[in-house]
Amino acid sequence: MGLYVCAPSAFSVTNSNSGPLTPASQLGLEVPGMVWRSANLTTVYLTVLVPAGWDTVALVENNMRSSDTWRIRAASTEAATTSGPTYDSGTLSAWSGAAPANRAMSLVALPTARTETYVRIDITSTGNPDGFVQAQRLVIGKRLENVGADLGVERSYEDTSNVEDGPGYMQIDRFNVRTQWKFTISDIKEADWEGNWAPFLKRVGVSRSFLFVEDSNPAFLNSRSGLVRSIVSAKGAPKSSDFYVLDMTVKTVS
Repeated sequence: MGLYVCAPSAFSVTNSNSGPLTPASQLGLEVPGMVWRSANLTTVYLTVLVPAGWDTVALVENNMRSSDTWRIRAASTEAATTSGPTYDSGTLSAWSGAAPANRAMSLVALPTARTETYVRIDITSTGNPDGFVQAQRLVIGKRLENVGADLGVERSYEDTSNVEDGPGYMQIDRFNVRTQWKFTISDIKEADWEGNWAPFLKRVGVSRSFLFVEDSNPAFLNSRSGLVRSIVSAKGAPKSSDFYVLDMTVKTVS
């Protein structure tokens, strides 16, 4: 795989280990500060009900370490996710490769879409210094793939901190640095454009966030992926009778 995007499917939380003010339902909100946080580090899990047809699962902006693990199981009923799952990822590292600058991205991209509608995620983060597991967003959905963007992807970094300076003083309120990508994909087949990319772009517009992975190489996943929004309207145009060109500029939500 090269570049891919995935719009989150709507889900409902059926069970979870959650703190009283940080329920797992907040993993579906468009507000970056509304996070899921487990009540403790004992049996950290969540189970969600999702539409069939998903092939990608990501816990975005989480506080897991590379030594932590997670496991994804799925079935047609909630009970069967533990008693007899029809999909089981096995125990996976929370992430690998280069360390994230802030929070981490944990991601599983399956080769084929799944029909199960109940998905359970179990996390082991023994000794996490925070005393809990936290994530900003859960993305479960069907991704759109391409072999990669054209050469010349522009990646820039926007510091959202407030800096005020004057004669003899400087006041800084530090906030996150957001990553922005400006890229072109010039080899989208017409059938793929009309059947997949155009509906995706209409769905997300500039107001809905989605998972963006510039390069699926796990060695650099944490610096080449994020939960993003388009900051300008995406543009597509045919370059021949059977190929479309797509121009996009996206920026992480936090």
